[in-house]
Parts: sequence; structure tokens; C-alpha cells
Amino acid sequence: MTAWGGQSMSGVLKRVLVFPPVPPAPSVSWEAFGYLRPIDHELAVREHAAFREILSAAGAEVIAGEIDDSGLADAIFPFDPVIMTDAGAILCRMGKPLR
Repeated sequence: MTAWGGQSMSGVLKRVLVFPPVPPAPSVSWEAFGYLRPIDHELAVREHAAFREILSAAGAEVIAGEIDDSGLADAIFPFDPVIMTDAGAILCRMGKPLR
């Protein structure tokens, strides 16, 4: 059995990789990401912690990755256009040049 992969959008979620929010880089404007207002980093941190708790309470093993680029302030989305296979991930077009 592999430690990752899958081909279902409705099956039981057993393990999930999430990325906590990073403080927004001063060099990247929130307008460039298409946001309606500046990012509230503290709120994003609290909401992400609650999101991880929900996943964990539902029985999923939650693995937290780390974003090492403060220019990727919106790399925390709960769903990205990615196709998971047993051989790995296929990254699709993100829709924003900054992503």
C-alpha cells in the first residue's frame, strides 16, 4: 500500500496535506492576488487551525507542510486544481499568475 494517492473526490479522506498561512510578504500586494481587502494573517492562522481540527475530528491524519516563500500568501487553499494518482500528483493550471 502506498502512503498517498487516490482517485476519488467522494471517498473517505484518510490522510491530508495542508499548508498553514505564512505572513504576507510586504513586496506582494493583496490587490495583485485579486483580494478585496488586505490579508488578516492572525485570522487566517486561527481559521486554518480550526480547519485542521475539523479534518482531524473527522478521522483524517493531518500532515502540515511548510510554505517557505512569503510571496505565496494564498497557497493555503483547501482545494487546488490537482489530480492525484497512485503515481503522484498532476498540478493543473492554478488560474492566477502568482500561484
